[in-house]
Amino acid sequence: MLRNAVVCLVLLVAVCQAAPSASAIGKKLGLCSRQTPDLDVCLKKRLQFVLPDIFRNGFPELDLEPSDPAYIRELSAKYLNGNWSANIVTKNTKTWGLSRILIHNVRTQIQDTKHFHAEIDFTIPTIMTEGDYKLESTLLGIPINTKGFFNISMINITGTYDVTGVHINKGGEDYVKIQKVDMLPYVGDMKVYASNLIPGNEELSQAAITFFNQNWRFVYQELLPVVNEAWSKYMADAANLIFLRVPFKELFPEA
Repeated sequence: MLRNAVVCLVLLVAVCQAAPSASAIGKKLGLCSRQTPDLDVCLKKRLQFVLPDIFRNGFPELDLEPSDPAYIRELSAKYLNGNWSANIVTKNTKTWGLSRILIHNVRTQIQDTKHFHAEIDFTIPTIMTEGDYKLESTLLGIPINTKGFFNISMINITGTYDVTGVHINKGGEDYVKIQKVDMLPYVGDMKVYASNLIPGNEELSQAAITFFNQNWRFVYQELLPVVNEAWSKYMADAANLIFLRVPFKELFPEA
């Protein structure tokens, strides 16, 4: 999911990029200039056309590797609420299904000379993620420190990438610096498995997994803002690898 967001942002940039002579990127993606009638509709069509191929095959011109499966080396999140605190770290995570993304709408605000804002509505039919986890947790005063393997399957994932940034001057040129990328997706259904959840007690571990899968919506809603906070910085940093390299006038040309 995270890699999905990064690629969407990069492609939103690439779709809009133009030059006096057609570049390799322009030839591959097509162009949506700032004066294009229904610019957001143009962007939506271009993203839907190119994203599945980019996820499957990568985009050498932008130094993007294939991202279905997507790979994340490490991601961490902290949670604290009443009698439960947790520090969760995932490593070597792979995610399948991103190339089946459906883009429903794109909304941009690019006329403001100080701020940048874009929203991308999407659906992904199915996603499967697996990797290693480490959990340091306290529940009702009882410490639970464990690690193992996990996998998560989800269906009907829908949401919006909400991207905000500011214009900055760098070397006499106008650039956009992405400050935040929020994503709070709705999930139709979810199943989770984790090995060694309760160390040394497989029966209790399985009971905990069964309980989670029966009540996953509550836990998901509780953890979503925490995970989004971790994702947001990661996605903003990744997006800025492009936004801070290409002047705004080239990202969104006037003609």
